Amino acid sequence: MTDHTTPILSLPLIAAAQAQKHVTHNEALAQLDVLTQLAVSAFDAETPPAVPVPGDVYALGAAPTGAWAGQAEGALAAYLNGGWVFITPQPGWIAGDAGTGETRTWHAGDWQAGGVPEVLPRLGINAGADDTNRLSVNADATLLNNAGAGHQLKLNKASATDTASLLFQSAFSGRAEMGTAGTDDFSIKVSADGGTWNTALEVDAGTGQVHFPSGSATRTRFPITGRWDCYTNAAWAGFHSQFGHEGGQHNNSCGTGAEPNVNWSYLGLPLAGGAVLHALSGLVRVNASDVTALDMRVCAQYGLPDGTHDSNADITRDTLWSVDGHALNGTGFGPLSADLGGYTMPRDGMLLIFVRPQGTLAAKRSAYLSTALDMVLPA
Repeated sequence: MTDHTTPILSLPLIAAAQAQKHVTHNEALAQLDVLTQLAVSAFDAETPPAVPVPGDVYALGAAPTGAWAGQAEGALAAYLNGGWVFITPQPGWIAGDAGTGETRTWHAGDWQAGGVPEVLPRLGINAGADDTNRLSVNADATLLNNAGAGHQLKLNKASATDTASLLFQSAFSGRAEMGTAGTDDFSIKVSADGGTWNTALEVDAGTGQVHFPSGSATRTRFPITGRWDCYTNAAWAGFHSQFGHEGGQHNNSCGTGAEPNVNWSYLGLPLAGGAVLHALSGLVRVNASDVTALDMRVCAQYGLPDGTHDSNADITRDTLWSVDGHALNGTGFGPLSADLGGYTMPRDGMLLIFVRPQGTLAAKRSAYLSTALDMVLPA
């Protein structure tokens, strides 16, 4: 074997005027045969096999024995031409276990698991990584599992004025963020455009007190009950100026047209601007069988921006639910369910309910409503 070798794989070179050049050449080819697409029979091997197979390669462990005794940990032992040849791996070499498929990389004097060194400047998994996003993953899901008990995801910042947070994006534009942003207080904030942010919740780090800087919305069911008089002239009945919510009798004539009259003096359930109306549900009953059905309207009414209601011209009325011929269960109680569609009150106003009878009434009758308004109150 010659003293002249290649600088990386240490393959023997043929010397000038060397006799039997084929020996050196064949030895180099044999080593190249095992080092190309390097596959080992085992990592951390310490005992040579009893019957080695030509071409077998082992990555040696800390205390090799027998024919491997005295060799350095991590060295490659290759069985070539009836004997063991020992090769020192070079940084960056990658070897795979032919039996298990495990991949390791020679780095810092060790065959390191995973095929990569313990410290990487950046890593992209099915994605490109950069100096800011040093870990980048492009996948449908990412699993961080426990190793037998719990699991913590830790976000550490250098100082209180820095940020440690989870940012949720749409098309790489921020929409929600939670964490400790610029302070040690925990907060949750949201954005519709990635530029303007609204803080929904703050938790004081010192006291644990919770604050809602943008206000809180409370969903509630508010009762609306009463009696609506049904006239023989088939007029609309609604709230009267002298009877407010739960005032008992609601007998003001609101006209006989296709829709109830607009009248600035009508009163109803007071609603604050920003209230979100979802549904009106409950029971309805009439006291005589000659009322065969009811036409009903549920409306939101509000005045000028300054809250004044001085004339019909000052108010706006939006019809939220409309039904003609709402079926009745004789003189018994029947269900009422009105979907108000999540209507938001533009400003302070009120909810009005109008009722008109169908049928040939022998005398004035009464419709009784026992309902509840499902709504979200403004902050």
